[in-house]
Amino acid sequence: WADEILRLLTRSGVKNYRLVENPARGTYWFEAEIGKPKFASIDVPVATPSPQDSVIGFPVAAAGREFLISGVNVGNPVACVFVDEFDPEWRTFGKALEVHDVFPEKANIVFVKMLDRENIEIRIWERAAGETSSSGTCSTGAAVLSAFTGRTDRTVSVHAEGGITHIHWRDDDEMLIMGRADLSYCGEWTTF
Repeated sequence: WADEILRLLTRSGVKNYRLVENPARGTYWFEAEIGKPKFASIDVPVATPSPQDSVIGFPVAAAGREFLISGVNVGNPVACVFVDEFDPEWRTFGKALEVHDVFPEKANIVFVKMLDRENIEIRIWERAAGETSSSGTCSTGAAVLSAFTGRTDRTVSVHAEGGITHIHWRDDDEMLIMGRADLSYCGEWTTF
């Protein structure tokens, strides 16, 4: 099984998946190349007063508080708020930030807590979905922004309520995500 390649055509182009491991029947570990991050305010997008090459620590007032957001587009807009601890009201803040005027296409809001240079923990408020226990793009966005701002290395394990996702941001700017896929159903397709 090792080194088998799966190519999928998506709206954002062809994505390459490599089967890394199949340790148990019905469980698969894949590594995927998912593109290069975009940091410019116009690409995330974030409505900044003037165009910016990157949006880091940008102040946004929502739900009665000010947040310093950092943005990246990893196939969809992700805005991270770096925190020391998760506020019990993070869902309220995520909901307010998702639809804030500063995000013309709305944004996935990710609260990011540093554990060490190779591990972060996140809470996700996903646009149009609300609280989410795990998300590949949100995990990738959080890992890339953590590295971009010097908080972590370029290889990061992202701990979310739904599990751990491994992210590597290569020197050529390509983002790699590795995670587990579990077989949930088998059957036969019949035609009539």
